[in-house]
Amino acid sequence: MSSLTELVRFVEDDSFPAVTRAYALCVGYGWASTPMRSLDRERWVKLFSQFGFITNRPDVVGGPQGTVRLYRAATTEFKRGLSWSDSREYAERYLARRPEAGPHQLYACLVEPDWVLAVVQRTRRDGRARAVEWIVDVPARACVDIAVDVPASKAILER
Repeated sequence: MSSLTELVRFVEDDSFPAVTRAYALCVGYGWASTPMRSLDRERWVKLFSQFGFITNRPDVVGGPQGTVRLYRAATTEFKRGLSWSDSREYAERYLARRPEAGPHQLYACLVEPDWVLAVVQRTRRDGRARAVEWIVDVPARACVDIAVDVPASKAILER
């Protein structure tokens, strides 16, 4: 039995406190090197959705209050994946370090607050903060475009 199978079983087990299961889900999702290849999108969304909005950041209470521009580096197949970043720079670094994974592009999306399932502060093994990962269920009707190569502060979308 895989550790992912055990994670899913734990997260779905109502005999444990919801806050503990939600935290385990965030940690487990982050440990999966390619979460969307480990479980299908619908299963991840179902797991996250059962808790409402989740975060491990004390400065983020109740989720975003308005539309947020987020970025991700992905192949066309996974452009609507669940993992996003509010840092264009971080998404660009991810894009540069994944040449073995095929032809990635930088995508941008204006995300509505109710699409956000979780905001998770990732940390390094030594405890220092790493990236903030936004877990977002971008609907098929939403516009996800290739980000034009301009400074992040003036990012526009190509249609």
